[in-house]
Amino acid sequence: MSYTATETNTGKQCESPKSKVSVVVNPLPVVTINNLAKPYICNTDLDITLTTTVNNNGNGKLSDAWSIQGETSGINASGVFSPNFKGETSGNYTIEYTYTDTKGCVGTTTKTIAVQFTPAPGKKDYFGLKDATATVSIEAINLETNYEKVQWYDASSSPKSTTNPYLTGDNANTEISKKYYVTQFVNGCESQKTEVLVDIIDCPVPAPNVTVTPSATICNYDNTPSIEATIGSLWLAPGGRPAGAVEFRYYTQATGGTPVGTSAAGSYTPTIDKSIAKVHQYYVSEYNPNITPKACEGPRTAVTITVNKTQPISIIGQKDVCQYEVNPALQAKDELGSGTVEWYETQPTVPTMLTPNGIGKNYTPSFTAVGLHTIYAAQRVNGCMSELAQASFTIKAIPTAPTTTANEICEGQTHVAVSAAGSNITWYQNADKSGTKLLANSNTYTPTVSVTSTFFASQTVDGCESTTSPVVYTVKPIPAKPTFKPQANICSDHAAPLLEAFGTQIEWFDAAKLPIGTGNTYQYVQSTSGKKDFFATQTVQGCTSELASMSFMVYQKPNTPETTGAEICEGKDPIVLRAQVSEDVWYFDENALNPTGIKGAQYLPQGTITTTTSYYVRREKDGCVSDIAEVQLKVIPKPTIVITQTKRDKCVYQDSKVIETTLQPAIGANDYIKWNITSKETTAKNAQVTESSFNPDQYLVKDDALAKPWVYTIKGTYYVKAQSGDICESNPTEMTYTVYPRARKPIVAETTICKGNEIEPIRAYGSPQIEWRPQHPSLLNKNDFGQEYNFAKLGITDLDTGLYVFNLVDKTVLKNVSDIDSAGCYSGETSATLRVAPAAETEIIGDSTICEYTAEELYVLAHSPEKPSQYRWEVTGDNLDYTKDASSTAVRYIDWAKAGIDTIKVYERTFYGCDGYDELIVNIAEYPKAKYTWSLPGASNVVWFKDSTIQKDIIETTIDDETITIPISYSMYWNFDQELYEGYDRIVDFEQRNDYVEAGGYTYGKKNPELTVINEYGCESTYKQEIFIDIRSGIYMPTAFSPTNPAYSVRFFHPIGYNLEKCEIWVYDNWGNLIWYSDEVENGIFVGKWDGTYNGELMKSDTYIWKMEAKLLDGKQWEGLQLTNGKYVKFGSVTLIR
Repeated sequence: MSYTATETNTGKQCESPKSKVSVVVNPLPVVTINNLAKPYICNTDLDITLTTTVNNNGNGKLSDAWSIQGETSGINASGVFSPNFKGETSGNYTIEYTYTDTKGCVGTTTKTIAVQFTPAPGKKDYFGLKDATATVSIEAINLETNYEKVQWYDASSSPKSTTNPYLTGDNANTEISKKYYVTQFVNGCESQKTEVLVDIIDCPVPAPNVTVTPSATICNYDNTPSIEATIGSLWLAPGGRPAGAVEFRYYTQATGGTPVGTSAAGSYTPTIDKSIAKVHQYYVSEYNPNITPKACEGPRTAVTITVNKTQPISIIGQKDVCQYEVNPALQAKDELGSGTVEWYETQPTVPTMLTPNGIGKNYTPSFTAVGLHTIYAAQRVNGCMSELAQASFTIKAIPTAPTTTANEICEGQTHVAVSAAGSNITWYQNADKSGTKLLANSNTYTPTVSVTSTFFASQTVDGCESTTSPVVYTVKPIPAKPTFKPQANICSDHAAPLLEAFGTQIEWFDAAKLPIGTGNTYQYVQSTSGKKDFFATQTVQGCTSELASMSFMVYQKPNTPETTGAEICEGKDPIVLRAQVSEDVWYFDENALNPTGIKGAQYLPQGTITTTTSYYVRREKDGCVSDIAEVQLKVIPKPTIVITQTKRDKCVYQDSKVIETTLQPAIGANDYIKWNITSKETTAKNAQVTESSFNPDQYLVKDDALAKPWVYTIKGTYYVKAQSGDICESNPTEMTYTVYPRARKPIVAETTICKGNEIEPIRAYGSPQIEWRPQHPSLLNKNDFGQEYNFAKLGITDLDTGLYVFNLVDKTVLKNVSDIDSAGCYSGETSATLRVAPAAETEIIGDSTICEYTAEELYVLAHSPEKPSQYRWEVTGDNLDYTKDASSTAVRYIDWAKAGIDTIKVYERTFYGCDGYDELIVNIAEYPKAKYTWSLPGASNVVWFKDSTIQKDIIETTIDDETITIPISYSMYWNFDQELYEGYDRIVDFEQRNDYVEAGGYTYGKKNPELTVINEYGCESTYKQEIFIDIRSGIYMPTAFSPTNPAYSVRFFHPIGYNLEKCEIWVYDNWGNLIWYSDEVENGIFVGKWDGTYNGELMKSDTYIWKMEAKLLDGKQWEGLQLTNGKYVKFGSVTLIR
């Protein structure tokens, strides 16, 4: 510090030497909680880290703390705030932040944070039956009073709409089940999503409740349980379940198929194959006939019935034993580990409640009696008994002696065996088995003796041998041959003779000496004709004699004659009837009792034959006769022909109707009818047909130009051909056939209407019977009758553009003509056309705001029809309109004249004669006259500009002497000629045209600012003038700065200099050390500034010395700062405050 003394006489001041005094005042830290990005924090947001701005004056941080006033949680020590710490609720919370610096100075700040919890909205689902007239609409309800909007999403969370209610666009006539989601926004916070359902069902009947009684799991031998169904509790449509009885349907498949059973009471017992273990699946639905508008069947409920069948076992180890031996040890095979094997010595039923004789894998039976014994075994698994397995064995007694069979031979024959019935037969020479054993283990024994002898046999059964039984072997003598009764020859159709032989035990043989019978007689069986040889033997005491022979002849029965009858016409002479050979004999009767006396291959009947007559012929040879054959001489009566309908009619274009006849006799393969067709208008025609009907179509006129009816007479004669070749002819019959001409075609003209005009009827000239047949798809089934087609009568009020074709036919109504009658004869088809032409769409496209004297301004029509229209253009005022291409009449160029209001008019006539009109009002503005004034508000580098542009209004006087005024606004585009920016430096709107426009940063010298004015019609004007910038003083030095101050404007040592060509500044500490230097000059302005640091470290609070040298743009050197005594200095001091 220093002090100053003033000498009172002279007024001079003297300053004492300075002494240093330091006063340290520690400022409080200034803290601010920074603003959040949005005014509300959503309850669903993630945790938010709050940030602060702290000015600790360079003292550093000792500590800080975060809290919420009135709360114990919600924010942690790092300033992380949890929006949902209070749960799902909204609220305003005061956040407090306390900062303590290293000097112990404390700074505190608060900020209120608003937390918004938005509850999920309520909903209205859409639930209904299919309905082609319905609209699917869902709605969010119970919304907050201050909600901003709702947001709808689809199932994939894609945004759909913000309208409420929301029309989903789903087809209300298609079964669907979809989910949508909706949220609401309050204070920019979106709620959780509410699921909204769209269910469109074809049938509201719910799936029934289904149980199985008494159990869903049974053994294969149990009774089949019943499936019990009751109605489901949830009715799937508004209004509740309708009253009335329902039907339950039972299926074996989940969808489709035919019910296997139905029940009104809900009880059904299925038919189940219980021969195998299986799970049987059934599906039950409710069919409800009481639903309006139609009955329907609901979804199906699945239910299962499980049939368990235990696998049977098998028994091994069985074998037969002799009486008194130990019974065999039996064993179960294929048993299941979870099953129990039960053994029974008497056959039980399955299932059985009897106590088994044994349990377990092994069992030895207790039988002792001789005979066959059967053991039964089963296994049980889960209470189900398997089918029975069984095994048998025999306890065998000591066998009895075998039964023997004696045998015998005749002398000289080969020896044969004697036999014994039994097992393991052994043959002995003696009854007591003494002597030689003749043969072992054989049921037969063949002796070799020549005289009658006795032998003995025993049997061994399962190792036990019986006592012996005797058997006699006899040797006998050979008898003589037998004799025969004589046999005569026979015919093959006669009764077969009984042959007879004399002797004992006669046996008969055929010609091949094969045995055919025994006994003293043999019945011959007829076969083929020829010589028949037979043989016989006799047997006495089992010995057979040699063969004796006999023979006779069998003559073949003659073949029945093949005959040929004949036909003759009534009244003709008989002709020859024919057989085959000379042995053929002719008779008058079928029993061949009345012969004609004629034998041979031909017979000519005698006399006059008037009716069909039969004759008979038989073949006679070797005393044998054939069957009788009948031969007819057929007499054909005179044929008759009758035409069923003797008068027929048709229109000339119709197919002819077939002429039907009744013929007697029925027409045969060689018969025919001759037809004769005559008319006054044409030559006669003939036709021959081989059937009873006749189509005269090809013989009748078919000319559509027929002018009057043609009448035909049609005659028919029937001809029947006899076998003799004679032709039997009927009397002729006749009919008339009339062919009527077509009606005249209607006369009709082509019609055209313009789209939008009233649809007038189309008229045709002809009878009231004209039929109109529209061919256009939109008019199908819209036929009409009469002399006009009346659209209004048919309810047709509008037609799309296009060509509508109508096919017309007229008809002539014929009376008392049975084949035609009221149907009449139609004319040929003719066509009428109605063209619905597109309406003229006349619309002018072009600029309606124009600058005066604009040339070649193009105007076109918005719509270009397929077929060219004709146009006439008009423009009001002294403006020139023209085209550059005479063929392009839809295009117009206009050279606009002076400012005002004019009108463009265009008249259009389309290719089809439809008229259109449009006009466009065009405002023509004068060009603006840009101008400005300027001033220097002080001796700095700032210039003030003010707009003085002239823009005249559009003024037009109507024919009613009314004045119309249209103000024209404009915008100003400033270029300040500072070479700082490209393009315009400033754009000023019309509303600020009276305000000063300030431009700074000028340097000393001449400038040429430019103003461009563009009015709202695009009319442009530019003004430029030269100004001179005379900056007299431009250096300002700060005396203090504070690098750590929150206020940015005081953080730097920043000398202000204008109109500078060059400038250098040095800063020194109190010891004379250079700590900062800058010579930064841009556009005549010094831009250098010191932040109070040296080598990156902030300098202490102190006073520092600056020095400055500068040269101004006017070429002068800067003299320095002027002191109060008038002197100039180029140095000074600045205080750095921390």
